[in-house]
Amino acid sequence: MSDDTIEKAGELSEGLLSMLIELLPDYFYVSDSDMRVVYVNKTASEYFGLPKDEIVGKNFADIEPDKDFARRFIELGRQIMATGEPRVSDLGPYSEPDGTLSYYRRYDIPFRHPVTGEFMLMGLAQDMTDRMERERQERRIAAMHREMEIAQEIQRSLLPRELRTDWIELSGFSVPAAYAGGDFYDWLRTPDGSVVITLGDVSGHGVGPALVAAECRAYWRVLAPSLPLQDAVVRLSELIMDDLPGDRFVTFAAAKLSPDGTLEVYSAGHGPLVLRRTDGAVELLAPHTLPLGITSELVPGEEVTVRHLMPGDTLLMFSDGVTETFNPQGQLWNTDGLLKGLARHRGICGSDLLRAIDHENIVFADGETPADDRTTVVAAFRCK
Repeated sequence: MSDDTIEKAGELSEGLLSMLIELLPDYFYVSDSDMRVVYVNKTASEYFGLPKDEIVGKNFADIEPDKDFARRFIELGRQIMATGEPRVSDLGPYSEPDGTLSYYRRYDIPFRHPVTGEFMLMGLAQDMTDRMERERQERRIAAMHREMEIAQEIQRSLLPRELRTDWIELSGFSVPAAYAGGDFYDWLRTPDGSVVITLGDVSGHGVGPALVAAECRAYWRVLAPSLPLQDAVVRLSELIMDDLPGDRFVTFAAAKLSPDGTLEVYSAGHGPLVLRRTDGAVELLAPHTLPLGITSELVPGEEVTVRHLMPGDTLLMFSDGVTETFNPQGQLWNTDGLLKGLARHRGICGSDLLRAIDHENIVFADGETPADDRTTVVAAFRCK
């Protein structure tokens, strides 16, 4: 290859390199040891709002409107040239003319002028504002997810464990539509040896309803052992009334089951509940009064429903998120779908029945995302 060809190739390479630098979206600059500008690319020229020939020869402090930023920029450049080591630095915040704050990542390489031997600086500055904002958002989202996980863990910890004795089997599940739900269920033993079972549904879902649900559960655990079922529900309504926003209410059902098979049920706007007999016969138990939080003075309404259970009889309590499940065709599962599922599983009870009903519900939904919390409780008396 001739010298002329080599020279032309070198000129071409220099031209391409110069074109590449000019097309960079980042700010490229070269400065001397006094931090006077020797070269800037088009992006840097547009940033300063001056033609290149008006920038070259000036100190950064003369052309940078943010004087504090210029001072830090110059000091850092001199430090890098003093050490002779390349450096990557993050700078910010920088105050833009409109008052917003920007952040930059700066790549600097010190070098000596090939003729004078003077230290100079070649650098590139990238606007990192969008990236830093994304990273902040990601950190906020990660923290929020962790808080959601903690809320879920706390809410799950409040749910009772499955209970099995020689006369009763209790099992339940609750699946929130959001990271926290307004549904809750509970059971506890009373001094007379009975078990009180409750299921509540706070309107809406998310943190607000979850907090109300936890409050209801706490109040109920104090009231249930010492008051008759109906009186306890009325008193619960009075206690939570002041804590409920105007657009919130709670449907609440309570059942008391005794070892002799006596079942008492009282519902504040929650229902129907389903009582399935051993022979497959089904009775729907309607609500007795308004939901909690509707009025400051809850009218007791009808008397407590009393039934006597035989071995194998089952009480099924569920939130409306179960029966109001839609499939992709827009069809509603509703109470009829639940009853058909019960009929198909006549021979099972207890936790096996709970799993079967949940499976029926999920199969019907066929992948459709639930719009509301889903909660179900099965109370089986002397399950065979």
